[in-house]
Amino acid sequence: MLCSASDPAALSEAAQLLRKGGLVAFPTETYYGLGVDPFNAEALQRLFSVKQRQPDKPVLVLVAEQGQVVQLAAEVPAVFSRLMTSFWPGPLTLVFPGRPTLPPLLTGGTGNIGIRQSPHPLASQLLHSFGGPITATSANRSGAPPATTAAEIQESLALKLI
Repeated sequence: MLCSASDPAALSEAAQLLRKGGLVAFPTETYYGLGVDPFNAEALQRLFSVKQRQPDKPVLVLVAEQGQVVQLAAEVPAVFSRLMTSFWPGPLTLVFPGRPTLPPLLTGGTGNIGIRQSPHPLASQLLHSFGGPITATSANRSGAPPATTAAEIQESLALKLI
């Protein structure tokens, strides 16, 4: 099912789907992302299954605001704080040492977590509506070219789109 971003209920519906362990596809400043709750191990497993992704590949996570980084990162080096202040929101991904409680699929077993704050209005609205970080791996099967339209994503991955 395709949802219109101009429909105010669409973001609320997508956030509710995320809370229930579902997947959503949404645009970011760089590509369409596949989002799940990064703290939900079952949702992460579903994400990896849909993408046919190897478990040793970590997944990028988006945050709505800098304050959410501490939910994911074991520490925030001072230089990262300065980079976040200067370049976020924006297409800068910072790789932090992850909290030891993060699901191993999220970090690909590396113990590190890539985090970004998206400047895309719809991604930002979804993150705020959900109230926490969301994964943002590319919306395609692993190894396949990225989908360039919402219709391609729906056709190839059969997901709820906003």
